[in-house]
Amino acid sequence: MSISLRFFLGYFLLIGIGGYILLNTFMTELRPGVRQSMEDTMVDMSNLLAEIATPYVTDNGILIESSRLD
Repeated sequence: MSISLRFFLGYFLLIGIGGYILLNTFMTELRPGVRQSMEDTMVDMSNLLAEIATPYVTDNGILIESSRLD
């Protein structure tokens, strides 16, 4: 194997390892932020749905005849 081929393969091996480390670090840092924003969105949606459903709920249960949203 010639020296130039070894340099060529070594260079791309180093680039590959560096890229893997960079992407792994980026994904590790990004994942908690994405989860937090998804949680905030789901909490807001559940609060909105609770407010929409409030007029249709009584102490005895759900009002079936008036539960159709127009």
